Amino acid sequence: MHPESSTGILRKSVRDRHKIVTRRDALAQGLPRYFTGYPCNKDHIAERDTKTEKCCQCWAEETERLRQKVQSPEPFPAHKATSYQIKKLMTKQQGRCAICDDPISLGAAENEIKRTANVDHCHQTGTVRGMLCSRCNVGLGMFNDDVDRFRKAIAYLEQHLATEGTSR
Repeated sequence: MHPESSTGILRKSVRDRHKIVTRRDALAQGLPRYFTGYPCNKDHIAERDTKTEKCCQCWAEETERLRQKVQSPEPFPAHKATSYQIKKLMTKQQGRCAICDDPISLGAAENEIKRTANVDHCHQTGTVRGMLCSRCNVGLGMFNDDVDRFRKAIAYLEQHLATEGTSR
């Protein structure tokens, strides 16, 4: 972009207020941020983080968006499941995945051994079916809730386990 364009003039006025520091210079000086005067992909003319090169304004907006999501009154709004329903399912399942029976928790920080709980739901109706660990939830998703495909996968595994001489 030509420096005399209207955006170039805006950049110059912003540059006059901030000291231009390249990332290389900021790293050499041990600075946490640097400022080039050029906009990020979202047109923010702001400082950038030296380590990640991320625009500080984008970072702040993303942090605020995530903070609001975390503070949402219902942890799983997309599935129309309330906190009460989730806790009731977790109690009913005794804090275990409904498929593999591994321990799961609603908060990852609760226990390092437990996997994070996922709400399993029907994609057509949105009905909540239960709580699963992430591995089982992804497995169901990969099979697109297709029971016939699951049956074929089971037959396939059983066939190959029999020919390999191992059993489960």
